[in-house]
Formats: sequence, structure tokens, C-alpha cells
Amino acid sequence: MKTAISARHNYGQGVEQNDAEAVKLFREAFLKGNKAARSNLAWLLATSKDEKIRDGKQAVALAYEDCEANQWKNAKNLDILAAAYAEAGDFGQAAGYAQKAIQAADPAKEVDFAKIIMARWKLYENKQPWHRN
Repeated sequence: MKTAISARHNYGQGVEQNDAEAVKLFREAFLKGNKAARSNLAWLLATSKDEKIRDGKQAVALAYEDCEANQWKNAKNLDILAAAYAEAGDFGQAAGYAQKAIQAADPAKEVDFAKIIMARWKLYENKQPWHRN
């Protein structure tokens, strides 16, 4: 199944990490109604190691929709929105949404995730986007 393969891309599980192909598959899945593909697409558009793939403006639009759909309470979606704003060059918004993501993280289950977001927040405060390597 294409969406399963593209989702495994992020973890490098048995498939080549090809961001261009993953973007294509996530976009296709999203257009077919797969809402989870929207956040994966936004993440890749914001954080791809390939600058030709990154599109901060589109990533912001997609991530913003996810945050609205989840009533601004989902730490992962807020983190993606922060990364998208950073890629778009709006580091003030990026830092603000990173802080909201940290606050939304479940302290009982997402301590490590909150630390990861904190590290990205520091980049945004220094006017640097975060890209996967």
C-alpha cells in the first residue's frame, strides 16, 4: 500500500528515504482524503533535507489546517506548524508555536518529545529553521 510505504519512509524502514517520492505519495493520499497524510506532507515540506522540496508557505497552510482540526491541542501538529513557520522565515511565529507544542505535550508520555521541541525552539530563537539530515 502506497501510504504505508511512504509512512515508513520517515523511519527508514525497508524503503529508500526519497523525500520527493514521499511528498508525491503523501500529497496523493491527502487528496484522497487521508488526513494523516496532510501532517506528514507538511512536515516534509518544512523539514526536508532537500531544499528543492521545502516549501514553507505550503507547509504553514497544511499544518495550520491540522492544528485547527485538532483544536490547537496536539503537540505534534503544533511542532509541525512551528517548523513550517521557521522554514517560511517567520521565526517569531515558529518560536511561539514551539512553546505551545511544549505546553501541549503530555508530561506523562511525551517528556522526550518536549525536549526535542525545546531544541528546535532554540534554533527558531536564533532565526534558524530545523531540517532533517
